[in-house]
Amino acid sequence: MNRTAKRIHTYAGLLTLVNLLVFAVTGIAQALHWPRLLPAVTAYADYQPVPGERDRDTADRLASLLGLTLATPVQPTAIQHDAAGHLLLDFYHANGRHRVTVLPDQHRLSITITRNALPRYLDILHMTTGVFRSGDRRMQMWAYYNEVALWSLLVLLGSGAWMAWDRFRLRRWWSPTGVRTAHFLTAVLVFPLATLYAVSSLPLAHRAWFPFPGLVTWANHVHRTGGFFAGVIGLAILALAASGVYLWAKGRSNRTIELLVTTGAASALLALIVSMRAS
Repeated sequence: MNRTAKRIHTYAGLLTLVNLLVFAVTGIAQALHWPRLLPAVTAYADYQPVPGERDRDTADRLASLLGLTLATPVQPTAIQHDAAGHLLLDFYHANGRHRVTVLPDQHRLSITITRNALPRYLDILHMTTGVFRSGDRRMQMWAYYNEVALWSLLVLLGSGAWMAWDRFRLRRWWSPTGVRTAHFLTAVLVFPLATLYAVSSLPLAHRAWFPFPGLVTWANHVHRTGGFFAGVIGLAILALAASGVYLWAKGRSNRTIELLVTTGAASALLALIVSMRAS
């Protein structure tokens, strides 16, 4: 049973590894109070009005022309009008916000761009799960991965608890292997806090499953307060990830296929993160 739990624990860890590293960065950034937004800038772009075009169609067309696919599908709340009656499009996306004012008489667009700092961008990626629907295929692929990672994290914690109990039961909680002991003790120390974060993420990721507003409010409170604890978890994740990958790579001599699959998947996920950030 212990060998089976260990294998399950290893694969669950590999599946959620990238997601955990993203959370580690955001947790450390929160603890250090890194800035969340970059200074806003204003830009202008040419605009050719289409006679009789509806506001909704204009919003969809401009989102495509400006390369704001991360802001699609355009939400109804994003389509507004300013005091002068000009069409005002408020595009929110993972990289920040594009506030576009359509000036048809001048044949141009006034665009106020507020870009998220990298930690804020990663925080949004961390919160994006399978229930999210995006018009951008990259974001949708990331959302599906995040959903898998969420459940893998719960399996990781469960299998880790089972192995820890087995070691305590057999009085084998100490190992002469330094890396293995450090990995085990770090996991035991942060397990309650990690479980709290993991369990509270469920009401946030699947609010329709929990028809209790108070539960969602509690979960949001857990995730949005306690910067110190987020930093502790972030540092612990880095330590556990490094030691876990080391132990996994050292565990068997024949890891070629697993290494290729894991490296390929991690590289693809990193490419998604970089590609969306460059948008």
